[in-house]
Amino acid sequence: MAKEILTNVEIKLGGLDISNYCKSISMEDKIDQVESTCFGDDARTYVTSFVQWSGTIDGINDLQIIEPLLESIRTSTVPYSATLSVLPKKGTPVSASNVKKTGVVKFTSLPLFSASIAELPPMNLSFNGSGKVTRLTS
Repeated sequence: MAKEILTNVEIKLGGLDISNYCKSISMEDKIDQVESTCFGDDARTYVTSFVQWSGTIDGINDLQIIEPLLESIRTSTVPYSATLSVLPKKGTPVSASNVKKTGVVKFTSLPLFSASIAELPPMNLSFNGSGKVTRLTS
C-alpha cells in the first residue's frame, strides 16, 4: 500500500475544522474486488467496493475548542459517531487531484482529557469507518 505525505490538509470532524489542532491523520482501507464477468465477455470485469476503513488522528487538544466537540460526540444520538471530512490541499478547490473524502466514523478511542491550564494535552483518536467513503472530485 502506498503512503502519501500531505502537509496542508483540511480535516473536519462533525462539521468543525480541526486542521490547526492536528499533527497527523492516517487512513487505511481494505478493498474488495468481486468478479462481474458475464458469459460471452471477452475480458474479465470486476466490481470494486470498500469493505473496511479505519484510521487515527493525532494532535493537540485545545480544551476550549476540541474538548466540547469530543463531548458532543460522546453524547450524540449515535454515541461515539461523527462525520469526518478530509481534503488533501486546504484552500484548494475539490478536483481530480484534490479528492475530498467524507464518511461517518465510529470512534474506538476517544479519551477523556484532564490537564492544567499550562498544559496542552495530546489528542489521540482512533476510528473505524461506518459505511462507505464518499469521494468528491468536483
